[in-house]
Amino acid sequence: MGKGRVNEFELLRFLVRSSTTSEEYLVDLAALNGNGSCTCKDFQCRIEPKLSRGQKPPRYLCKHLRAAREHLTNMLIKEFIRRYPSHET
Repeated sequence: MGKGRVNEFELLRFLVRSSTTSEEYLVDLAALNGNGSCTCKDFQCRIEPKLSRGQKPPRYLCKHLRAAREHLTNMLIKEFIRRYPSHET
């Protein structure tokens, strides 16, 4: 995922642009008990049915979900550094 492909939509919800097409997918990090969800076909067909049945999340999640989690993590780290500058190295 290239820089600028993830945009915050709502709290814990992000629009993630495809790296190969002009499509955007809605990623909800709070959905499915915090496992997250994505509107892409990969997630809807392969991952969501397993999570909906209560199965353990697969090791591989769709790239849009991974990109949104990485984006959120980076936002949280930047906010932590802003609030607690003594932790910055």
